[in-house]
Amino acid sequence: MSLPALAWSLSALAAMVVLLLYWLKPPPRRLAVSSMLIWDRVLRKSHVGSDRLRWWISLLLSALIAAAIAAALAYWPTALSGAVGAQRLILILDNSATMATRRTDGATRWDHALTRAVALLRERPAATEVMIADSMRRIAIPAFEERDAALARMQSLATSFGDRPRVPALSSIADTETIIFTDGVRLTGVPQSAKVESVFEAVENSGIVAFEVRAVPGDPRRQLAYVEIANAGGTAKTIEVILTGLGGRQVEKSLEIPAGRNGHIQIDVSGFEAGPLKASLRVPGDALAVDDVAYAVLQAPRVVRVGLVGANAYLEKSLRARHRVRLHVFLPEAYAERDDIDVWIFDRFAPSRRPRAPALLFRPGNAAWLPPAGAEIAAPVPESWEAAHPLLANLVLRDLVVDRAVVSGATEASLIRARRGMPLVIAQDSVPREIWFAFGLEDSNFALHAGFPVFVDNALNWLTGENATLAARLGRAAVPFADARVHAADGGMLATLAVPEGTAFELESPGLYSAASGERRVLIIASLLDGDITDVNRTSLATESAMAPGKPSSAWGETDPWIFLLWAAAIALIFEWWSWNRRLTV
Repeated sequence: MSLPALAWSLSALAAMVVLLLYWLKPPPRRLAVSSMLIWDRVLRKSHVGSDRLRWWISLLLSALIAAAIAAALAYWPTALSGAVGAQRLILILDNSATMATRRTDGATRWDHALTRAVALLRERPAATEVMIADSMRRIAIPAFEERDAALARMQSLATSFGDRPRVPALSSIADTETIIFTDGVRLTGVPQSAKVESVFEAVENSGIVAFEVRAVPGDPRRQLAYVEIANAGGTAKTIEVILTGLGGRQVEKSLEIPAGRNGHIQIDVSGFEAGPLKASLRVPGDALAVDDVAYAVLQAPRVVRVGLVGANAYLEKSLRARHRVRLHVFLPEAYAERDDIDVWIFDRFAPSRRPRAPALLFRPGNAAWLPPAGAEIAAPVPESWEAAHPLLANLVLRDLVVDRAVVSGATEASLIRARRGMPLVIAQDSVPREIWFAFGLEDSNFALHAGFPVFVDNALNWLTGENATLAARLGRAAVPFADARVHAADGGMLATLAVPEGTAFELESPGLYSAASGERRVLIIASLLDGDITDVNRTSLATESAMAPGKPSSAWGETDPWIFLLWAAAIALIFEWWSWNRRLTV
């Protein structure tokens, strides 16, 4: 039973006991007197008012005193255990991205959370056992430690990006008090047994939620920058969008966006020099800075000469729809090596010798320069894939279905795998680069996917070496090669971690980064582009709109409830003593 429920139960019980005691009356004594005239005259002069009303007032005062004392006794043991440090404390700090939002006093929600958490710990005895945990799991294994050590650990935390924040499963630890400091915007899984201390305050914020460069259909030499902005504040705003390219070329445009709505703007960047583009916002009083800047890449328009060997309607239709592609179709028996082809695509055919240009092959069959083909396998189920590889960027493969495939034994460069690691797609980063599919397009639903045109673009970019740029969101990112060194634009080196898919690292702010390993180099364009973070006012804390900034979420404020209850009992007792002496109560 919760403390408020226990307090109400004890108060009701005490009031009922007082009521029963008042209803108890001793049996009247029978005396024989000669006359009632004298007693009747005395009663008329001494009991002018109603005895029943005095009885009810006395009953209510006694019941109030008993109920207040009983409720205070319900809260007192908990307050005493906290005062002597007998109860262990779990502090969970929400360090998700929206906690970096600035409040009206200039400090961030995270600053307020740290300040209040530090003040709470300093009020506890030094021997208090404290466990510090965070919603972004930057503390890998939380453990109980002394108060001063917990204070030092808390100062090492900061807001971060990445996975969805959640409350660690710590509330089941017995004999503990759990307190969570959060703004309630992105944190989920808050247990009912935990006390939530809110640092939320509604503010004005706008941010970039999408930024990309697109070629104009029908004219690949003309390119447009598309910027989408969300207004998460409570008032309409005029937002200035500033687009900056290489050489300092800059374009500024204004956009009016209503409260709680999104707006978008397109800027012709055909005259900009190929390379990174920076979009930034100029919004007075904006509360979150990290979503006011985003980056994209303007590719130099280039015509790619593609040789398609085989009659495949899906491939031919998709390639002809690309204005930068100059397509040449050959029958297998007419194939011959040519110097005017940038990329070869082979459908159910492989030449006897490796082509000099990069190649994309669909179920190529046997050739001496290819991995040896195995037996045909019916209905292999794709189970894993390298989502960080540029070939699979912006693709969803959960519903990929393959009817049949001829699987080879080469697994070191597999991109998509079936059960037991059988490779369905292999991407060979050699010179020239090659992509091998173990199945044909007619043997799967891949060509019917909405993302198939995206894959064709990714494949052409990767095969021709135009994938030297990697777009990444803030948080954990990875490049598909091992032992990479990652540098920020200011020259600082980022900490890296070897993972199966290559090299992983943390991107903490928008900007340009570079990764290199041997001869391989890639430019990393890092942006936030997350509408859930830009919407900093979407809190799940129901009482926050009526809460004064900086105040605790407890209905009793910072003072223990049992003190108020004892004061109420004392005041009622004094009033009862005064009323009895004045003969107002019985």
